[in-house]
Amino acid sequence: MKFYNRNGKLYLEQYIEGKWDRKSLFCDDTPDNRAMWAIKLGMNRKLKAKAKFKPVKKQGGGVVAQEWRIKVAFVVDQLMETYAHLKETSQTHTRQIMDRVLELLDHPVYMGEIDKPTLHQFYNKLAARGYARSYTSAIIKMLQKLLDFAMVMDYIDLNPFFKRKLKTPTPSKKKPLSDAEVTAIISTCKPGIFCTYLVVAIFTGARMGEILALRRSDIDFERNTIRIERAINQLGKITTPKTESSIRTIEMPDPVKSPFEAH
Repeated sequence: MKFYNRNGKLYLEQYIEGKWDRKSLFCDDTPDNRAMWAIKLGMNRKLKAKAKFKPVKKQGGGVVAQEWRIKVAFVVDQLMETYAHLKETSQTHTRQIMDRVLELLDHPVYMGEIDKPTLHQFYNKLAARGYARSYTSAIIKMLQKLLDFAMVMDYIDLNPFFKRKLKTPTPSKKKPLSDAEVTAIISTCKPGIFCTYLVVAIFTGARMGEILALRRSDIDFERNTIRIERAINQLGKITTPKTESSIRTIEMPDPVKSPFEAH
């Protein structure tokens, strides 16, 4: 059993049933991480004397034992590594949800601080926020992923996760604009880029990023079509649309054609 480096990340190589098995340990290759994993895997008992342990105190004073306490930030960083294959915007969104989870947990320092009483407080705070059902569900799922990951990686002995039903606001039905309302909105716009954007958005249903990423070559006045094959993400970078099926050719209605021709 030995460690090795691959692109700055720490990997483990071990011989199992006549074959070499290699796997990522989801962390940077640093002396501290190697020491921690050596202790967890029982590779070098001498390292325990050099490692930083946290005393576990009993009521009334005195030290009962010492244990290795894994920091929450370390586990979160490792879990986020598993999302590295996603688009940059998806990774940012995932991290934002994780940050919300940690906020509702009162930013615990060590994994052992996340217990059932802490989770009861987590749910109480979450219920008080009044978030939409979908966002509430995403937060709970992220909490579960964090604790499941910690369990799989042997960072905690017991998984304290449990689900609790929360009352969430009933989603309000969105009423589409009437023809009169659309006409009134467009008539108040001064001719220009914003007015063109508004007309394209209303009459095509294209997403904001898709519209902002349009080029002249995407507009076909002969066939009256618009080609959607790129988008601008929340970070201001040009990328592919949200999904593969989002790459498409859409019809260009007459109200959209006139503003485009003006540019």
